[in-house]
Amino acid sequence: MSHSVKAVAYLLLVLPLMLGSCSSTTGPSSPEMEVPTIPTRTLGGTVALPVGSVTDVSTLDVVSFAQRAPVSADGTFSVLIPDIDSPQALVVMGEGSSPVLLGYIEPGQDSVIVDASTTALALVMMNPFMVMFSASDQATVAQMVRDKDWWPELVELTEEVVRGSRAGRLDETLEPTLMQLAADIAIDVLDDYPSGGLSAGDPWIEDADGDDISFVNPDVVYHAACISSEGGMSSSVVLVDSDRSNIKVMPGWPPFVDMLSMTHTTVNLGDGTFNVALTHGDLADFDASTANGLAGSYNVSRAIVEALALAAGTVVEPGSLGLDFPSMAGTHGLTTSLRGGDTYAFFSQLLGFVGANAASVARAFWGRGNADAQYYIETVCPLLDGILFSTQVLADGEDRIPFFSRFVTKGPVGSQRIAQLDGVMVVAGSREPPEADFELSTPFGSPGETITVDAGVSSDPDDPAGSLKVRWDWENDGVWDTEWTSEKTAEVTYDEAGAYEIVLQVRDPELLNDVAVHRLNIGGGGSSATHIVVFRDAVPWDSEIPPVLDQMLEVMEFTQGTGPDEYEIVGSAAMDTFDLTPGEDLVIIQSDQPQTFYDAYAANEVRFLQFVSAGGTIFWEACDEGSHGGSIESAGIDLPAAVHLEPYLTWYNYVALPGAPVVEGLPYLLYGQYASHSGVTGLPDGATVYVTDDAGHPTLVEYSYGGGWVIMATQPLEWDFYNNWTAGSLMPHVVGYVVGRPLVYDFGDIVKPEERGRPMRSDGAGELTSGTH
Repeated sequence: MSHSVKAVAYLLLVLPLMLGSCSSTTGPSSPEMEVPTIPTRTLGGTVALPVGSVTDVSTLDVVSFAQRAPVSADGTFSVLIPDIDSPQALVVMGEGSSPVLLGYIEPGQDSVIVDASTTALALVMMNPFMVMFSASDQATVAQMVRDKDWWPELVELTEEVVRGSRAGRLDETLEPTLMQLAADIAIDVLDDYPSGGLSAGDPWIEDADGDDISFVNPDVVYHAACISSEGGMSSSVVLVDSDRSNIKVMPGWPPFVDMLSMTHTTVNLGDGTFNVALTHGDLADFDASTANGLAGSYNVSRAIVEALALAAGTVVEPGSLGLDFPSMAGTHGLTTSLRGGDTYAFFSQLLGFVGANAASVARAFWGRGNADAQYYIETVCPLLDGILFSTQVLADGEDRIPFFSRFVTKGPVGSQRIAQLDGVMVVAGSREPPEADFELSTPFGSPGETITVDAGVSSDPDDPAGSLKVRWDWENDGVWDTEWTSEKTAEVTYDEAGAYEIVLQVRDPELLNDVAVHRLNIGGGGSSATHIVVFRDAVPWDSEIPPVLDQMLEVMEFTQGTGPDEYEIVGSAAMDTFDLTPGEDLVIIQSDQPQTFYDAYAANEVRFLQFVSAGGTIFWEACDEGSHGGSIESAGIDLPAAVHLEPYLTWYNYVALPGAPVVEGLPYLLYGQYASHSGVTGLPDGATVYVTDDAGHPTLVEYSYGGGWVIMATQPLEWDFYNNWTAGSLMPHVVGYVVGRPLVYDFGDIVKPEERGRPMRSDGAGELTSGTH
């Protein structure tokens, strides 16, 4: 008599216009809020600083999620901790704002020695990919971590950091090498497990006894249903529950979710025809009387609980928190990262949001004000963010963090109309949402240039394109910059350089909707540096050519030194300590380095990408396996934004974006021996492709990374420059672009002696250039 109706409405961004009128004043409502109560117990222990540490142990405090307590002169302490069945981390704090040591407390443990080994273990176990692991799985993983061959290396590095003269703190910006190694070990251990599939899916409706219907949710994510009576004014909102006890996260790389059973939410509906729309919340509002606000509140609450549980171990039901999201700072950041579908960005924004609202979050967990819990939250959120960043760099594009990726990347599935008569439910109709997308008139623009966007490529399976309406947010700041319109094209101008996220929302006549986000490069890394730092251990192809990059910089009026209009040559031995300044330094990773150089970069890649993410520019000459035999792939380097190099040797490259500043004035054909060694694949959205090879692979690209820029080239630039091939002319063009220098210099005296005074060689194709670039 009853049957399942699969794929009921799920709207990624349901319009306030639609759901704002769907209140919970009638019909089913959300569960009552309960005040959390967290039991506590006393933990005793000793703080053991590494031999040689200059820190006075009596100046330290031990901080748990329950209490802050002083450390005695002999290193002993006693502190209240949550009495829970999960591991938890203690934080040892001294003067300043960064932790000194971490403790890792197993369930039932009543004493602990907090030292470098517990710190190392805590850093590994706070990895975001271990969200929602059971206590037994955490214990197994922790033992696997200790059994790894490189566990002693991590402990030794932790000791060096804690006793170090620079800070003696576990600061994620000062000590990224430690965060990187901890993330590396976490990924390695999870990779030892067999991988599996994700069994979660979208909710559906089933008939139930009498006038009841049941929302069946096989998902880690909460939904809320807006149920409207067709032909009437009555409507109601109901929470479609997601029971954590039904969810089993299995360790693996990535971890996978096994739904032990499905969560059922029963609603007494009565006779009639009803329109049902589900949402998981777009975070545009947190009004619990709307489906959008109710689902969003529950999902963000679960995200907060699971993120903090990585350190505090404490898990409460999201509905019990009762957080007043509209009054909290930073909700716009959550909205914009959710729109972009970026799991890491959302997780990072969430940690910043929690840290900024630590007092409210602590009060929600404890049911009262707790200044010590607030301090704990403010302390661990930056640590978790540092581990998250390191994991993102090393994860090679993997972003399936349990719960978080499901919440962030879920797309719309449709809406449902059901009818019920005398307790029997039938399907009365269904509709699919539109599919939003748009095109940009150019992948690269300059400040003040008019950019045209075209949403004409958007479509809908149920309605003609002409019936769709669109609106735009030019900076993904949570504020729509245009009204709804049937006109699919629009124009926008940006006055300042940067990477801009443009958001399109498309709705159909039934108000079902979808969003698309694309990134636009305005100005890129142009004029973003005044000082150049060249990293190399050997001059590329130095058995046959001199240090032509250095000579080129001298011709461009740079001299050696540490200030503006100066450059430095730095070896790989200094990668873990050399200070880089975003907004001042251009980092150049030169081509053709020995394997030890690439191995050293691999061990410090988080440090480099922190520099870029904070607003720096890096020029990656990704042309390896040359005279010095080094291999980027063999070193295990994760290139920025997880792009990959596809080997492809060719003598022919072509300018793909004539007129762009990086390639302005260059001939269409760029010839060399070889012109490029590989193509760049897996580029992020918004990447600008300046040059391609004869197979269409990108060989010179630029893309944003955090707040900074990556320029990557696969040409043997120094070789071709010295031998007067046209492909070599890219080297001064890229450097001049970043440092804001017009290329009016004559490099004729740098090229190979027998080539001096000749036009640059381009195999006779096209108009040859002179020695002045």
